[in-house]
Amino acid sequence: MTIIHLHRNRSSLYKRDLYNGMNYLGKRDETFDVMKGIGIFLMVTGHTLGPDSPLNKFIYSFHMPLFFLVTGYFFKCTTIVNSIRSSYHRLIKPYIFICFIYVTIKIALQYYHSQKLHIDPDAIIFGMGPGWFLLALFWGRIIINCIINNFPNLYILVAFIVSTIPIVLHQAHPIIMPLAIMEGLSCVLFIAIGYFSKQNNILNKMQDHNKTYIFISLLLWLNTSINGKIEMSACTYKLWIIDYLGAMGGAFLCYYIAKHIIRNSLLLTQLLTIVSLYSLAIYSFHIIDFCIPIWHHLSSFISQEYQVGAILFGRLLLFYPIVVITYHIPFLYNLFIGMHTPKRFNYKLSNK
Repeated sequence: MTIIHLHRNRSSLYKRDLYNGMNYLGKRDETFDVMKGIGIFLMVTGHTLGPDSPLNKFIYSFHMPLFFLVTGYFFKCTTIVNSIRSSYHRLIKPYIFICFIYVTIKIALQYYHSQKLHIDPDAIIFGMGPGWFLLALFWGRIIINCIINNFPNLYILVAFIVSTIPIVLHQAHPIIMPLAIMEGLSCVLFIAIGYFSKQNNILNKMQDHNKTYIFISLLLWLNTSINGKIEMSACTYKLWIIDYLGAMGGAFLCYYIAKHIIRNSLLLTQLLTIVSLYSLAIYSFHIIDFCIPIWHHLSSFISQEYQVGAILFGRLLLFYPIVVITYHIPFLYNLFIGMHTPKRFNYKLSNK
């Protein structure tokens, strides 16, 4: 028997955060938190490998849809005012904060290098790098809330129609709208499907034919990865609805992998749980890392063949200080985690 005691010891950040994650998990299926941890790792990996990597099609085929599906799974309908208010606090305020940090760093770097002050407003207005996700999720949550409230029996169909709008427009003539509005429309179907899965207990019903669904999901995901293309930041779905199915297939495979991790690796489950709990902070600071070229200095002392691996290793190492800083600074903790999330208690976890 393995027993982990988590006490009110301020000297142990890992244990405090571990308890925090476990208390959070006690209210929901921990599988989804492991999935989010995997998704964050894949997101950083995909951005590091770059568009020319053959692995990127496999990663991009489902890793961002995964977050929208999980969002839908835990989505709760409310009034339009409450939906806007909660989405603003949860998503827009972190985006504004990250934009402020980005502008501050850019000004400091330009001053240090004696360059003319110039900040490109388009970088902020049109979704700063990976920041499009926060804006798209903001719109997606509000739109799906309106759809479910007004079309409770037809929300899947309406969500499908809404999500095809940016795809059709992109096929005819690409339209770039500010604040990731088009991306927000395209993600609505994924949120609706996640919501439908929870409301109809789909995942539990699939357990009886697990191997069959795993095989089908694998085929759909591989088809999208090899023959299709998903680039949500550009509203690109090469195979249209087939790509949506492939993304769902990849997400279900991730769900199955997360279940396997939980059954076989307590340590990895705990680590991915912490990454999940701090995923918004990690994602937000990764936006700055992505938009400001700090890693190109590695070229002066690391050979080119090892640079990608070194950058990926460095970015993953940044997870720890991000968690530490977020935990210890109340403003950041409230911004990324939430002021109502408790920080300390005693917890006992046993694994037989």
